[in-house]
Amino acid sequence: MMITFRKITYKNFHQVAELDPGNDIFKVKNWMILLSAHYITNCLEIKAIYKNGTLIGFFMLTSKIRPIYIEYLMLDKKYQNQGLGKYCIKKIIKYIKNNYIVNSIYVSTSNPKAFYLYLKYGFKKLNNKLADNYIKKYNEFLLIYKF
Repeated sequence: MMITFRKITYKNFHQVAELDPGNDIFKVKNWMILLSAHYITNCLEIKAIYKNGTLIGFFMLTSKIRPIYIEYLMLDKKYQNQGLGKYCIKKIIKYIKNNYIVNSIYVSTSNPKAFYLYLKYGFKKLNNKLADNYIKKYNEFLLIYKF
């Protein structure tokens, strides 16, 4: 299985916007996330995720929490519960390590499946003031991965 990341361009923008996360995991529509990537100052990059050449999801990296924060990671509902999330997380960690000079990665989630998946792949739940603020403001747990 080959997981690759590609730039989101006019050629694949509509396909990425049409991806369906299923249930109410994402509160914001994909097209809003894609649009925000061009206008928020802390967006580092946004990439489409492909499995063997088929679009399956996307992720966005920001500096909302420094040094780097996985703002969004979404797989279409057709590709969930197949073990692809673990491949994507591992590949995103490797991508960040190879392309950014950082010693940690932050992510937050309210999704129990995602929470345990992040824990399984080396993220640790934070218990500090920043984490408390995330729970209060976003109802999400804050996690950190350290290199």
